[in-house]
Amino acid sequence: MTQAAVVADANVLLDALLDAADQGDAARKALTGYTIAGPEHLQIETFQVIRRLLLANAVGQQAAQSAVTHLGQLQIQTIATPLLQERMWQLRENLTGYDAAYVATAEYLDIDLLTRDSGIHAAPGVMCTVSYP
Repeated sequence: MTQAAVVADANVLLDALLDAADQGDAARKALTGYTIAGPEHLQIETFQVIRRLLLANAVGQQAAQSAVTHLGQLQIQTIATPLLQERMWQLRENLTGYDAAYVATAEYLDIDLLTRDSGIHAAPGVMCTVSYP
């Protein structure tokens, strides 16, 4: 039996890795039991935000280091950009390239997308289920 998968965007991963409160709990619960999938930039985007938060003193050194360590341990199924580009281009009027990559990944794999980004949920033309953790 194949384990279920879900596309998680960087915000969801950040919540799961850094947020000790309700939002983090919700993200961790939403990811439990699923294989995480995403476009190939997912881990780099998540890493960059952790770095930015650390440099802005929004998170401490220990929390940032722990988040980066856990990020590196995640088994994430990534989809190569060339497989997504045509669909990303079709979504260019309504989504950024980064957001279009998450949608295209979910559509390509025919699975749900987890995001806190209300713009993705409201964007015309999205053909995957978008959920908020």
